[in-house]
Amino acid sequence: KLNDEQKSFLQKQVEWVESLNQPELERGEKEKKRQEDAGIEVISLSEAAATDLLDKAYAAGWENIHKVSPNNAADIEKLFGRD
Repeated sequence: KLNDEQKSFLQKQVEWVESLNQPELERGEKEKKRQEDAGIEVISLSEAAATDLLDKAYAAGWENIHKVSPNNAADIEKLFGRD
């Protein structure tokens, strides 16, 4: 178990790491606004369509890994938790 001093230290580290994300969040908001101003429309996929798209993307990615490194592809998949 951690003592109060250790907990405080870890909490400060968590806050510091989270603060590193702030510039990226701000950049993301600016980019959303830029795209909106340019007339880019955001679309949302249904859950089924999103799942289908992700499945196809993952399959294409793994297919390429198998082409590039056929001897290691299965081991790489295991490391990344792919069933």
